[in-house]
Amino acid sequence: MLKPITLQGAVLAIVSGAWAAVPLGSVSSAELFDLKRSTVPPAGAPAWPVAGGDLIANHSAPATIEFRNGSRVILAENSQARIEAKP
Repeated sequence: MLKPITLQGAVLAIVSGAWAAVPLGSVSSAELFDLKRSTVPPAGAPAWPVAGGDLIANHSAPATIEFRNGSRVILAENSQARIEAKP
């Protein structure tokens, strides 16, 4: 009986954690870039969600950040930006 409760607790923790960081937009690039200090391959997905506090750093190609309201920011190669959200 302990196993199902543990599994339910784990699922609840994962779901709760997913709601903690509300995506403010997405980032994409034709080449590798860093998101939250992890290297992201462009072949993995066309765009990756970004939330407040995320650090984006690109290397050999520009990166495009598109926010929920449709506005876009293009980071030149070898640039970085941190996403900030007002409470």
